[in-house]
Amino acid sequence: MTDATDCEQYVYYTLLVNPDFDQRPEGQRIVGETQGRPAAFGAAMEALPDSVVQEIKSNRFGRVIAGAGP
Repeated sequence: MTDATDCEQYVYYTLLVNPDFDQRPEGQRIVGETQGRPAAFGAAMEALPDSVVQEIKSNRFGRVIAGAGP
């Protein structure tokens, strides 16, 4: 990450919201989709719905098992 907004959002979520935010499905998706696109990560994190941010803060989420299907 080289964009200031991307770095700011990453540090904000890591230090103030939940250090494991990037283990959530939303975090993993955003990291993957915005890789190599300056300012895209910051914008995507800022656009998360408040309900998702609250879930991340409270650490209320189940782990997703890779390869697990319906």
